[in-house]
Amino acid sequence: HYLKLLTKLKPKLDAHGVRTVAIGYEEIGLDNFQEGNFFGGELFIDYGKTAHSTLGFTRLNMFTGIYTMLKSKMWQATNEAKKDGVEGLTIGDRFQNGGMLAVSAGGKDVLLKYIQSGPEEHMSFEDVFKALGIEDSVPDEAMAPAPQCDTDVCKLK
Repeated sequence: HYLKLLTKLKPKLDAHGVRTVAIGYEEIGLDNFQEGNFFGGELFIDYGKTAHSTLGFTRLNMFTGIYTMLKSKMWQATNEAKKDGVEGLTIGDRFQNGGMLAVSAGGKDVLLKYIQSGPEEHMSFEDVFKALGIEDSVPDEAMAPAPQCDTDVCKLK
């Protein structure tokens, strides 16, 4: 769902010379991903998860994965994705976390490095814009409502 929201920002990112690239780790679900237009940038497959490992993107184990699936914040994120037409696949490696890396033109400087602690966690687009030096505001259509969570329940404001 995050990549679909990021795609809504692509025209603004393009206007600022930002290249958007997603790196997956398997072809399972790739056809559905492409047919659903869930990402408007370039796609690469890293079959050995070399990039994921190098960047420090961790993989949940079975226990942390089950715990994550039971968290209210995960259910809220799943429901928001469904409202936007994004359905989760039940095949493939569902335990691999990801993140975001932004580098300067030419790759000289790291502008942003974000590592997910769980699949429901994502960096705010406001923070992404700030790291990239984009002073424009993030369009409302690219914003997912922020949940307000306590220890047991999440709700939308």
